[in-house]
Amino acid sequence: MKNYFIICLCVILISGCVTKPVLLDNNFDGWTTHPYKIHTADQTFTMFADRKLTYRYDPKNYVVTVKTEGEAAYNGKGCDPTVAGVRCFSETLYSWFYPNLCNQLFGTSVKTQHNSTYRTYNFLVDWLFYPQITSATCYSPGEQENQIKQAKLEKEKREKQQEERAIQAKLRVLEGKKEKCREYGFEDDTDGMGLCLIELDKLAVIEQQKNLQIQQQAIKNEAIARQQADAQRQRESQALINLGNMLMNMGTPAPINNRNEETKGMDKICYYETATGKKALTVSAVDICPLSYPY
Repeated sequence: MKNYFIICLCVILISGCVTKPVLLDNNFDGWTTHPYKIHTADQTFTMFADRKLTYRYDPKNYVVTVKTEGEAAYNGKGCDPTVAGVRCFSETLYSWFYPNLCNQLFGTSVKTQHNSTYRTYNFLVDWLFYPQITSATCYSPGEQENQIKQAKLEKEKREKQQEERAIQAKLRVLEGKKEKCREYGFEDDTDGMGLCLIELDKLAVIEQQKNLQIQQQAIKNEAIARQQADAQRQRESQALINLGNMLMNMGTPAPINNRNEETKGMDKICYYETATGKKALTVSAVDICPLSYPY
């Protein structure tokens, strides 16, 4: 009896969790089937599946109407419905199918979306549902052409504004230079003013080169500092290894005396007198020779 009650309760809970849509219409006579499927939900326990999408259109008013097998459902995850073998859980009805149909039927894009989601269902995440039948208005070819022209005009306007701002910025810089020349006694529209401006431009170029050299030197200094830090870490690591070997009686530290070095070009050669004879180690010219030969 107890098991029967649990089974009945589970069935009630499962049925209650599935928020049923309005009665679905399975008559698709007069509708054209789209080659790609869309993720929908029906009123059975299988619920979610990739099912067919059909459409028809009004060529006079540029209206496309879509009817799905079930209700289009999505949970916000991105995907591409054209990829074979991938179930598409994202919003694709108005973001992909309608743009595709407007372009296919009229060579234009979507002008107005007529429907929005009208119910939700929580299964791990919140699912949103469109009605079984939805529609959208596409731009007419003339409207599309006007949209393109308007977009082009707006782009040209933005570019012109940017160009004007750049010119104004240059004029402000020029006026600043003229003001500096006036402080030295040069008057506007004279040869002296022109020569003063030329000299200021030369000084500006020299200053830019100087700043560039400073930046490059800073980069070099940073690289040298990193190399020195790496060398320091290597020396510390070797010292700890030697100490560990000595404490564990696994060997003896390498001798740290009788060390010589010489620099050749970009390299530095470190010489060591060891128990097994003279040994050499080549490092970068900017590095410091390790205190002992790294066995």
